[in-house]
Amino acid sequence: YITTNYSMYINRWYNIVVDGDGVNSSIYVDTDKISSFAQNKVLTDLSNGGLIIGDDISWSNQAFNGAVSNVSISNRALTADEIRRNYLSTKERFA
Repeated sequence: YITTNYSMYINRWYNIVVDGDGVNSSIYVDTDKISSFAQNKVLTDLSNGGLIIGDDISWSNQAFNGAVSNVSISNRALTADEIRRNYLSTKERFA
């Protein structure tokens, strides 16, 4: 799993992006890059159920208590500008 110390607040929508190029990954919240880390197999091998979105992971005991509006999976790494444009194109729906 991926963790970060980024503070989030209740009753607010966030655009969260995890992006990777096969070697390194980054986490973006809205348009801000908040974390970078070496990419591991969980992010690249989805055949064994390595991707869980908005669900309680039994070994974490930390249930997700919120709503997931949009999910998108790309077949390539996105640029920071593409992440920003995607955020801005949907921002008004959730403001």
